[in-house]
Amino acid sequence: MPISSTPPDVITLQGGILVLPDRLITGGILEIGGGKIIALGGPGSGGESTDRELRGTIVDVSGRYVCPGFIDLHVHGGGGHDFDWQQPWSEWEQVARVHAAHGVTSLLATVPVPHDVHLLYEFRREVAGKEMTGSTILGLHLEGPYLSPVRRGCWPQSSLRLPRPDDCRALLQAAGPSLKVITLAPELPGAMECISLLKAAGVVVAMGHTDATYDQAVQAARAGVRRVTHLFNAMRGLHHREPGTAGAAMDLPGVMAEIICDGVHVHPAAMRLALRAKGVDGLNLVTDASPLAGAPDTTLEVPFGQFPVKVVNGACRAPDGSLAGSLLTLEQAVANATRFLEVPLWQAVRMASLNPARSLGIDDCKGSLETGKDADITVLDNDFGVEATFIGGRLVYVDPAAAGRYKPLNPPHHQSQ
Repeated sequence: MPISSTPPDVITLQGGILVLPDRLITGGILEIGGGKIIALGGPGSGGESTDRELRGTIVDVSGRYVCPGFIDLHVHGGGGHDFDWQQPWSEWEQVARVHAAHGVTSLLATVPVPHDVHLLYEFRREVAGKEMTGSTILGLHLEGPYLSPVRRGCWPQSSLRLPRPDDCRALLQAAGPSLKVITLAPELPGAMECISLLKAAGVVVAMGHTDATYDQAVQAARAGVRRVTHLFNAMRGLHHREPGTAGAAMDLPGVMAEIICDGVHVHPAAMRLALRAKGVDGLNLVTDASPLAGAPDTTLEVPFGQFPVKVVNGACRAPDGSLAGSLLTLEQAVANATRFLEVPLWQAVRMASLNPARSLGIDDCKGSLETGKDADITVLDNDFGVEATFIGGRLVYVDPAAAGRYKPLNPPHHQSQ
Protein backbone atom coordinates (compact mmCIF):
# COMPACT_ATOMS: atom_id res chain seq x y z
CA MET A 1 0.00 0.00 0.00
CA PRO A 2 1.51 3.41 -0.92
CA ILE A 3 2.68 5.62 1.93
CA SER A 4 0.44 8.42 0.70
CA SER A 5 -2.66 6.40 1.61
CA THR A 6 -1.56 5.80 5.20
CA PRO A 7 -4.00 7.32 7.73
CA PRO A 8 -2.30 9.93 9.91
CA ASP A 9 -2.76 8.05 13.21
CA VAL A 10 -1.31 4.69 12.17
CA ILE A 11 1.17 3.14 14.61
CA THR A 12 3.17 0.01 13.86
CA LEU A 13 4.62 -2.01 16.72
CA GLN A 14 7.53 -3.85 15.13
CA GLY A 15 9.52 -6.89 16.17
CA GLY A 16 7.60 -7.83 19.29
CA ILE A 17 6.41 -11.23 20.48
CA LEU A 18 2.71 -11.27 19.64
CA VAL A 19 0.66 -13.05 22.29
CA LEU A 20 -2.19 -14.73 20.43
CA PRO A 21 -4.95 -16.81 22.06
CA ASP A 22 -3.16 -20.07 21.27
CA ARG A 23 0.54 -19.30 20.74
CA LEU A 24 3.36 -16.76 20.68
CA ILE A 25 4.62 -15.23 17.43
CA THR A 26 8.19 -13.93 17.59
CA GLY A 27 9.27 -11.04 15.39
CA GLY A 28 5.75 -9.89 14.63
CA ILE A 29 4.23 -6.61 13.57
CA LEU A 30 1.01 -5.06 14.83
CA GLU A 31 -0.49 -2.14 12.98
CA ILE A 32 -3.14 -0.01 14.62
CA GLY A 33 -5.13 2.99 13.46
CA GLY A 34 -8.53 4.55 13.94
CA GLY A 35 -8.69 2.89 17.34
CA LYS A 36 -8.59 -0.59 15.79
CA ILE A 37 -6.10 -3.30 14.94
CA ILE A 38 -5.53 -2.88 11.20
CA ALA A 39 -3.14 -5.75 10.59
CA LEU A 40 -0.83 -8.17 12.30
CA GLY A 41 1.79 -10.46 10.91
CA GLY A 42 4.70 -12.66 11.63
CA PRO A 43 5.85 -16.23 11.10
CA GLY A 44 2.88 -18.52 11.65
CA SER A 45 0.51 -15.74 12.67
CA GLY A 46 -2.04 -16.41 9.96
CA GLY A 47 -1.97 -12.68 9.30
CA GLU A 48 -0.18 -10.58 6.73
CA SER A 49 3.45 -11.14 5.82
CA THR A 50 6.12 -9.19 7.66
CA ASP A 51 7.54 -8.37 4.24
CA ARG A 52 4.89 -5.71 3.74
CA GLU A 53 5.98 -2.06 3.94
CA LEU A 54 5.80 -0.71 7.48
CA ARG A 55 3.51 2.29 7.79
CA GLY A 56 2.89 5.24 10.07
CA THR A 57 4.84 5.80 13.28
CA ILE A 58 7.06 2.78 13.87
CA VAL A 59 7.92 1.67 17.40
CA ASP A 60 10.52 -1.05 17.83
CA VAL A 61 9.29 -3.40 20.56
CA SER A 62 11.72 -6.22 19.82
CA GLY A 63 11.89 -8.70 22.67
CA ARG A 64 8.74 -7.32 24.29
CA TYR A 65 5.48 -9.21 24.63
CA VAL A 66 2.62 -7.53 22.76
CA CYS A 67 -0.58 -8.68 24.45
CA PRO A 68 -4.27 -7.94 24.16
CA GLY A 69 -5.24 -5.45 26.84
CA PHE A 70 -6.10 -7.02 30.17
CA ILE A 71 -9.71 -6.92 31.38
CA ASP A 72 -10.34 -7.00 35.14
CA LEU A 73 -13.92 -7.78 36.15
CA HIS A 74 -13.33 -7.39 39.91
CA VAL A 75 -11.72 -4.10 41.00
CA HIS A 76 -12.50 -2.15 44.19
CA GLY A 77 -9.71 0.40 44.02
CA GLY A 78 -6.01 1.00 43.61
CA GLY A 79 -3.18 3.42 44.23
CA GLY A 80 -4.73 4.63 47.50
CA HIS A 81 -8.07 5.39 45.81
CA ASP A 82 -11.28 3.43 45.71
CA PHE A 83 -14.61 3.17 43.95
CA ASP A 84 -16.66 4.82 46.69
CA TRP A 85 -20.14 6.18 46.13
CA GLN A 86 -19.29 9.05 48.50
CA GLN A 87 -16.33 10.14 46.35
CA PRO A 88 -16.46 12.35 43.24
CA TRP A 89 -16.24 10.64 39.85
CA SER A 90 -12.72 12.06 39.46
CA GLU A 91 -11.67 9.65 42.24
CA TRP A 92 -13.00 6.76 40.16
CA GLU A 93 -10.91 7.98 37.25
CA GLN A 94 -7.84 7.92 39.50
CA VAL A 95 -8.43 4.21 40.10
CA ALA A 96 -8.74 3.68 36.35
CA ARG A 97 -5.40 5.45 35.78
CA VAL A 98 -3.66 3.23 38.32
CA HIS A 99 -4.86 0.04 36.68
CA ALA A 100 -3.95 1.27 33.19
CA ALA A 101 -0.38 1.43 34.50
CA HIS A 102 -0.73 -2.29 35.19
CA GLY A 103 -1.89 -3.23 31.71
CA VAL A 104 -5.65 -3.12 32.33
CA THR A 105 -7.48 -1.56 29.41
CA SER A 106 -11.03 -2.30 30.62
CA LEU A 107 -12.48 -3.02 34.04
CA LEU A 108 -15.66 -3.25 36.08
CA ALA A 109 -16.02 -1.03 39.13
CA THR A 110 -16.88 -3.51 41.87
CA VAL A 111 -19.03 -1.89 44.51
CA PRO A 112 -21.95 -2.47 46.87
CA VAL A 113 -25.35 -1.09 45.94
CA PRO A 114 -25.43 2.62 46.89
CA HIS A 115 -27.85 3.79 49.55
CA ASP A 116 -29.09 6.42 47.09
CA VAL A 117 -30.21 4.57 43.95
CA HIS A 118 -29.96 7.87 42.01
CA LEU A 119 -26.18 7.37 42.02
CA LEU A 120 -26.67 4.46 39.63
CA TYR A 121 -28.28 6.87 37.15
CA GLU A 122 -25.38 9.28 37.62
CA PHE A 123 -22.84 6.52 37.01
CA ARG A 124 -24.52 5.70 33.71
CA ARG A 125 -24.37 9.33 32.65
CA GLU A 126 -20.93 10.30 33.94
CA VAL A 127 -18.70 7.23 33.91
CA ALA A 128 -19.78 4.01 32.19
CA GLY A 129 -17.90 3.46 28.93
CA LYS A 130 -16.63 7.05 28.75
CA GLU A 131 -13.16 7.83 27.41
CA MET A 132 -10.86 8.40 30.36
CA THR A 133 -7.16 8.92 31.01
CA GLY A 134 -6.97 5.35 32.25
CA SER A 135 -8.72 2.01 31.91
CA THR A 136 -12.19 2.10 30.39
CA ILE A 137 -14.77 1.53 33.12
CA LEU A 138 -17.15 -0.69 31.21
CA GLY A 139 -19.76 -0.74 33.95
CA LEU A 140 -20.57 -2.09 37.37
CA HIS A 141 -20.02 -5.34 39.19
CA LEU A 142 -22.38 -5.17 42.16
CA GLU A 143 -21.01 -7.38 44.92
CA GLY A 144 -24.22 -7.66 46.90
CA PRO A 145 -26.54 -6.77 48.48
CA TYR A 146 -27.85 -10.35 48.24
CA LEU A 147 -25.00 -12.06 50.14
CA SER A 148 -24.92 -14.72 52.82
CA PRO A 149 -24.63 -13.30 56.35
CA VAL A 150 -22.26 -16.12 57.28
CA ARG A 151 -20.03 -15.63 54.20
CA ARG A 152 -20.20 -11.86 53.87
CA GLY A 153 -16.46 -11.30 54.33
CA CYS A 154 -15.78 -7.66 55.14
CA TRP A 155 -19.16 -6.47 53.88
CA PRO A 156 -21.17 -5.12 56.85
CA GLN A 157 -24.31 -6.97 57.94
CA SER A 158 -26.30 -3.74 57.53
CA SER A 159 -25.60 -3.69 53.78
CA LEU A 160 -27.24 -7.08 53.14
CA ARG A 161 -30.81 -7.85 52.16
CA LEU A 162 -32.81 -10.71 50.69
CA PRO A 163 -33.27 -10.84 46.91
CA ARG A 164 -36.75 -9.84 45.76
CA PRO A 165 -37.90 -9.45 42.16
CA ASP A 166 -39.21 -5.93 42.72
CA ASP A 167 -35.89 -4.90 44.25
CA CYS A 168 -33.98 -6.39 41.31
CA ARG A 169 -36.22 -4.55 38.86
CA ALA A 170 -35.49 -1.27 40.65
CA LEU A 171 -31.75 -1.91 40.36
CA LEU A 172 -32.09 -2.77 36.68
CA GLN A 173 -34.10 0.37 35.99
CA ALA A 174 -31.58 2.59 37.78
CA ALA A 175 -28.37 1.00 36.50
CA GLY A 176 -29.61 0.05 33.05
CA PRO A 177 -26.98 -1.42 30.71
CA SER A 178 -24.16 -0.29 33.01
CA LEU A 179 -24.96 -3.21 35.33
CA LYS A 180 -22.75 -5.94 33.89
CA VAL A 181 -22.25 -8.44 36.75
CA ILE A 182 -23.96 -9.05 40.08
CA THR A 183 -22.69 -11.40 42.78
CA LEU A 184 -25.30 -13.07 44.98
CA ALA A 185 -25.81 -16.04 47.29
CA PRO A 186 -28.16 -18.43 45.47
CA GLU A 187 -29.33 -20.21 48.63
CA LEU A 188 -31.17 -17.10 49.88
CA PRO A 189 -34.98 -17.13 49.68
CA GLY A 190 -36.10 -15.58 46.39
CA ALA A 191 -32.69 -15.92 44.74
CA MET A 192 -33.67 -18.33 41.98
CA GLU A 193 -36.42 -16.08 40.64
CA CYS A 194 -34.05 -13.10 40.74
CA ILE A 195 -31.33 -15.04 38.92
CA SER A 196 -33.72 -15.77 36.07
CA LEU A 197 -34.90 -12.15 36.01
CA LEU A 198 -31.37 -10.72 35.95
CA LYS A 199 -30.20 -13.16 33.30
CA ALA A 200 -33.16 -12.24 31.07
CA ALA A 201 -32.11 -8.58 31.42
CA GLY A 202 -28.61 -9.39 30.12
CA VAL A 203 -26.81 -9.22 33.47
CA VAL A 204 -24.11 -11.80 34.16
CA VAL A 205 -25.06 -13.45 37.44
CA ALA A 206 -22.26 -14.78 39.65
CA MET A 207 -22.52 -16.79 42.84
CA GLY A 208 -20.27 -15.68 45.64
CA HIS A 209 -20.21 -14.81 49.33
CA THR A 210 -22.38 -17.87 49.61
CA ASP A 211 -22.98 -20.85 51.85
CA ALA A 212 -24.77 -22.74 49.08
CA THR A 213 -24.56 -26.50 49.03
CA TYR A 214 -23.51 -28.34 45.90
CA ASP A 215 -27.15 -29.01 44.97
CA GLN A 216 -28.14 -25.37 45.49
CA ALA A 217 -25.23 -24.20 43.34
CA VAL A 218 -26.21 -26.62 40.57
CA GLN A 219 -29.78 -25.33 40.74
CA ALA A 220 -28.46 -21.77 40.47
CA ALA A 221 -26.49 -22.67 37.36
CA ARG A 222 -29.63 -24.11 35.82
CA ALA A 223 -31.43 -20.85 36.63
CA GLY A 224 -28.76 -18.78 34.89
CA VAL A 225 -25.64 -18.32 37.04
CA ARG A 226 -22.59 -18.21 34.74
CA ARG A 227 -19.76 -17.05 37.01
CA VAL A 228 -18.28 -17.77 40.42
CA THR A 229 -16.82 -14.84 42.33
CA HIS A 230 -13.28 -15.42 43.69
CA LEU A 231 -13.33 -19.22 43.71
CA PHE A 232 -12.64 -20.81 47.14
CA ASN A 233 -12.97 -17.48 48.98
CA ALA A 234 -16.12 -16.53 50.90
CA MET A 235 -17.97 -19.72 49.97
CA ARG A 236 -18.73 -23.20 51.25
CA GLY A 237 -15.59 -25.18 50.58
CA LEU A 238 -14.96 -28.54 49.00
CA HIS A 239 -15.70 -31.63 51.10
CA HIS A 240 -15.77 -35.16 49.80
CA ARG A 241 -19.35 -35.74 51.03
CA GLU A 242 -20.60 -32.19 50.38
CA PRO A 243 -18.69 -30.59 47.49
CA GLY A 244 -20.26 -27.21 48.27
CA THR A 245 -20.13 -24.15 46.06
CA ALA A 246 -16.43 -24.62 45.34
CA GLY A 247 -16.99 -28.20 44.21
CA ALA A 248 -19.93 -27.19 42.04
CA ALA A 249 -17.88 -24.40 40.47
CA MET A 250 -15.23 -26.89 39.39
CA ASP A 251 -17.78 -29.47 38.27
CA LEU A 252 -20.14 -27.26 36.23
CA PRO A 253 -18.87 -26.92 32.65
CA GLY A 254 -20.84 -23.78 31.76
CA VAL A 255 -19.67 -21.71 34.73
CA MET A 256 -16.53 -19.55 34.62
CA ALA A 257 -14.61 -19.12 37.88
CA GLU A 258 -12.63 -16.11 39.05
CA ILE A 259 -9.22 -16.80 40.57
CA ILE A 260 -7.26 -14.32 42.68
CA CYS A 261 -3.78 -15.51 41.69
CA ASP A 262 -1.71 -13.88 44.42
CA GLY A 263 -0.69 -16.96 46.42
CA VAL A 264 -2.50 -15.50 49.46
CA HIS A 265 -6.19 -15.97 48.68
CA VAL A 266 -5.77 -19.43 47.14
CA HIS A 267 -2.97 -21.96 47.57
CA PRO A 268 -1.22 -22.71 44.26
CA ALA A 269 -2.14 -26.40 44.55
CA ALA A 270 -5.83 -25.48 44.80
CA MET A 271 -5.44 -23.25 41.75
CA ARG A 272 -3.92 -26.13 39.80
CA LEU A 273 -6.80 -28.40 40.81
CA ALA A 274 -9.22 -25.76 39.54
CA LEU A 275 -7.30 -25.48 36.27
CA ARG A 276 -7.41 -29.23 35.73
CA ALA A 277 -11.14 -29.25 36.43
CA LYS A 278 -12.10 -26.14 34.44
CA GLY A 279 -9.44 -25.91 31.76
CA VAL A 280 -7.90 -22.65 30.64
CA ASP A 281 -11.18 -21.35 29.23
CA GLY A 282 -12.98 -21.93 32.52
CA LEU A 283 -10.82 -19.63 34.66
CA ASN A 284 -10.68 -15.85 34.75
CA LEU A 285 -7.83 -14.02 36.48
CA VAL A 286 -9.05 -11.11 38.59
CA THR A 287 -7.42 -8.93 41.21
CA ASP A 288 -10.19 -8.11 43.72
CA ALA A 289 -7.93 -5.08 44.08
CA SER A 290 -8.29 -3.06 47.28
CA PRO A 291 -7.44 0.65 47.48
CA LEU A 292 -3.90 -0.39 48.49
CA ALA A 293 -3.25 -2.41 45.31
CA GLY A 294 -0.59 -0.62 43.29
CA ALA A 295 -0.25 2.05 45.99
CA PRO A 296 3.19 3.69 46.27
CA ASP A 297 3.00 3.57 50.08
CA THR A 298 1.55 0.40 51.60
CA THR A 299 2.29 1.46 55.17
CA LEU A 300 -0.86 3.59 55.21
CA GLU A 301 -4.24 2.71 56.63
CA VAL A 302 -6.97 3.71 54.19
CA PRO A 303 -10.77 3.51 54.24
CA PHE A 304 -12.37 0.67 52.27
CA GLY A 305 -16.15 0.61 52.51
CA GLN A 306 -17.11 0.57 56.19
CA PHE A 307 -13.63 -0.30 57.49
CA PRO A 308 -10.08 0.99 57.50
CA VAL A 309 -7.69 -1.49 55.91
CA LYS A 310 -3.93 -1.89 56.03
CA VAL A 311 -1.22 -4.27 54.89
CA VAL A 312 -0.46 -7.01 57.40
CA ASN A 313 2.00 -9.77 56.50
CA GLY A 314 1.81 -8.98 52.80
CA ALA A 315 -2.00 -8.91 52.54
CA CYS A 316 -4.71 -6.27 52.76
CA ARG A 317 -6.73 -6.89 55.93
CA ALA A 318 -9.67 -5.45 57.84
CA PRO A 319 -9.37 -4.65 61.58
CA ASP A 320 -10.54 -8.17 62.51
CA GLY A 321 -7.72 -9.68 60.45
CA SER A 322 -9.90 -10.94 57.58
CA LEU A 323 -8.79 -10.44 53.98
CA ALA A 324 -10.22 -7.27 52.48
CA GLY A 325 -9.58 -7.39 48.78
CA SER A 326 -6.01 -7.84 47.59
CA LEU A 327 -2.77 -6.05 46.81
CA LEU A 328 -2.67 -7.77 43.43
CA THR A 329 -2.44 -6.05 40.05
CA LEU A 330 -3.36 -7.91 36.89
CA GLU A 331 0.07 -8.08 35.28
CA GLN A 332 1.27 -9.64 38.53
CA ALA A 333 -1.60 -12.14 38.32
CA VAL A 334 -0.52 -13.06 34.78
CA ALA A 335 3.10 -13.52 35.88
CA ASN A 336 2.00 -15.55 38.91
CA ALA A 337 -0.16 -17.79 36.73
CA THR A 338 2.85 -18.83 34.68
CA ARG A 339 4.48 -20.01 37.93
CA PHE A 340 1.62 -21.19 40.16
CA LEU A 341 -0.47 -22.75 37.39
CA GLU A 342 2.55 -23.79 35.34
CA VAL A 343 1.03 -22.52 32.10
CA PRO A 344 2.67 -20.76 29.14
CA LEU A 345 2.32 -16.99 28.92
CA TRP A 346 -0.30 -17.11 26.17
CA GLN A 347 -2.60 -19.15 28.40
CA ALA A 348 -2.10 -16.82 31.36
CA VAL A 349 -2.84 -13.82 29.14
CA ARG A 350 -5.92 -15.59 27.74
CA MET A 351 -7.30 -15.91 31.28
CA ALA A 352 -6.85 -12.15 31.75
CA SER A 353 -8.16 -10.97 28.37
CA LEU A 354 -10.18 -13.28 26.13
CA ASN A 355 -11.91 -15.17 28.94
CA PRO A 356 -13.31 -12.06 30.67
CA ALA A 357 -14.27 -10.61 27.28
CA ARG A 358 -16.23 -13.77 26.53
CA SER A 359 -17.83 -13.69 29.96
CA LEU A 360 -19.20 -10.21 29.21
CA GLY A 361 -20.04 -11.03 25.60
CA ILE A 362 -17.62 -8.41 24.21
CA ASP A 363 -15.12 -10.80 22.61
CA ASP A 364 -16.22 -9.58 19.18
CA CYS A 365 -14.29 -6.36 19.85
CA LYS A 366 -11.93 -7.04 22.77
CA GLY A 367 -9.83 -9.76 24.35
CA SER A 368 -7.43 -10.83 21.60
CA LEU A 369 -5.09 -9.50 18.92
CA GLU A 370 -7.23 -9.81 15.80
CA THR A 371 -7.77 -7.54 12.82
CA GLY A 372 -10.80 -5.31 13.34
CA LYS A 373 -10.80 -5.52 17.13
CA ASP A 374 -10.23 -2.53 19.41
CA ALA A 375 -6.60 -1.51 19.68
CA ASP A 376 -6.45 -2.24 23.41
CA ILE A 377 -2.88 -3.44 23.84
CA THR A 378 -0.53 -4.14 26.73
CA VAL A 379 3.22 -4.34 26.12
CA LEU A 380 5.16 -6.37 28.68
CA ASP A 381 8.91 -6.48 29.22
CA ASN A 382 10.94 -9.66 29.71
CA ASP A 383 9.98 -9.79 33.40
CA PHE A 384 6.27 -9.40 32.57
CA GLY A 385 6.23 -5.83 33.83
CA VAL A 386 4.07 -3.33 31.96
CA GLU A 387 6.05 -1.15 29.58
CA ALA A 388 3.15 0.51 27.77
CA THR A 389 -0.64 0.46 27.59
CA PHE A 390 -2.74 1.46 24.60
CA ILE A 391 -6.51 1.93 24.83
CA GLY A 392 -8.39 2.40 21.59
CA GLY A 393 -5.06 3.06 19.91
CA ARG A 394 -4.16 5.85 22.39
CA LEU A 395 -0.99 5.54 24.42
CA VAL A 396 -2.26 6.03 27.99
CA TYR A 397 0.69 4.74 30.01
CA VAL A 398 4.45 4.37 29.54
CA ASP A 399 6.96 3.09 32.06
CA PRO A 400 9.32 6.06 32.57
CA ALA A 401 12.31 3.78 31.96
CA ALA A 402 10.97 3.02 28.47
CA ALA A 403 9.71 6.49 27.57
CA GLY A 404 12.40 6.99 24.91
CA ARG A 405 11.11 4.06 22.90
CA TYR A 406 7.67 5.66 22.66
CA LYS A 407 8.81 9.26 22.29
CA PRO A 408 7.45 9.65 18.73
CA LEU A 409 3.96 8.96 20.14
CA ASN A 410 4.04 11.85 22.61
CA PRO A 411 3.86 9.70 25.76
CA PRO A 412 1.27 10.82 28.31
CA HIS A 413 2.39 12.91 31.26
CA HIS A 414 1.02 10.38 33.79
CA GLN A 415 3.80 7.92 33.18
CA SER A 416 4.00 6.67 36.72
CA GLN A 417 1.45 5.45 39.25
